[in-house]
Amino acid sequence: MVGLDLTEQLEDINQHWQLLSSIILRAWKAIVDSLVEEKSKFVFGLIANPWEFWDYLADTDIKPILVRHEISSVFMAMAHARLTGRPGICMNRGREHVPRIS
Repeated sequence: MVGLDLTEQLEDINQHWQLLSSIILRAWKAIVDSLVEEKSKFVFGLIANPWEFWDYLADTDIKPILVRHEISSVFMAMAHARLTGRPGICMNRGREHVPRIS
């Protein structure tokens, strides 16, 4: 970017941002598609970022089970897995509680 004027720098940054956004959207779509392919019925979680995940999930038959706190979704997913023998899916924005429980 050295030697470029401000307009060219902004255009370059905008192109990179659009490419990154496109990659991120495809990644969340692929995750939701894999959940559909595995015939998941529920996703336990707290609706927050990434919004794209929840938007793609809304277009499927998978039912989101909403909670008030991230740790609740972990326990619910764990109970679902133990009772049904199928994977329990939880989606949260936090990084604190999930690794301690998993």
